[in-house]
Amino acid sequence: MSRVSINPPSLPTPKGYAHIVEAKDMKAIYFISGQVPVRRGRVISKDFTKQTELAFDNLKKALEHVGLSFSSVVKLNIYITDLRFLKELRKVRAKFLPGDALPAITTVGVTALARRGAMIEVEAVAIK
Repeated sequence: MSRVSINPPSLPTPKGYAHIVEAKDMKAIYFISGQVPVRRGRVISKDFTKQTELAFDNLKKALEHVGLSFSSVVKLNIYITDLRFLKELRKVRAKFLPGDALPAITTVGVTALARRGAMIEVEAVAIK
C-alpha cells in the first residue's frame, strides 16, 4: 500500500490536513463509525478537550483492533457541537495524527450529536 498527501498550489495551504490523499495498491479499506467520548457507557466530562482526547483514543483503539494506526487513515470526518472549539480540536488532533501522512479532513459544526452530552464525534476511512 502506498499513500501520498497532495496539496495543489492552486488551493489554500492546509493546516493539519491534506486536500487530497492518493491511495494505491491497498489490500483493504476500513470504514470506522463515528467514535464519541464514551467510557464505561457514559460520556465523560463536559470539557471539550477531554472529550476530544477520548474520542480520538477510542478511534485509535478501533484502528489497533484491525492492525492499523493513524498513519493508515486517509479521511476523517469530525463533527463538533460548537465551532468555537476549533483551536482545541486542532491541538488534540495534532497529537494523534502523523505529520508526514496527514489525511483529508472535513470538520462540520452540528447542533447536536446522537449521543447525548457528546460534543464531538470522529469517523474515519483507513487503508491497509
